[in-house]
Amino acid sequence: MANDNPNMTGLRSFNRMSRSESTEIQSKGGKASASKRRELKRIADIVQLVRKESDVDPVVTCVQGLFAKLTDNDLKIKDTLQLLSFIKAIEPEFKPEKKQSSIGEMLAFRNYIEAIGDPDITQYEKDRRAAELQKYTNVDL
Repeated sequence: MANDNPNMTGLRSFNRMSRSESTEIQSKGGKASASKRRELKRIADIVQLVRKESDVDPVVTCVQGLFAKLTDNDLKIKDTLQLLSFIKAIEPEFKPEKKQSSIGEMLAFRNYIEAIGDPDITQYEKDRRAAELQKYTNVDL
């Protein structure tokens, strides 16, 4: 049950209320739920834009920082749990987009493939093309 308060006096089930009264309460609940979803969506959109623009995932960095601070005596466990539940609440709202290749990366890849497949291209030119491709990848060529 969502209500941790054991005092249930004054509560009535919807089937014991008039139709208009139960509709009004349910309508208020629906509006509050929609408002909360809009707020989480807005925050998730902001986080997604930050994720798209940065090389390091800010959500991962935040969670790593929280876990690193768990041994800190100044950090309250309640605050940590609230932050983690907040992250959990906004995380399902979006899926990070896959990083797409740029035109420069595709050209560098094509030039590198040409270089390794052509025996007439000098080793210097092959190394230069490999270095160009490495600007876009983390792979040693």
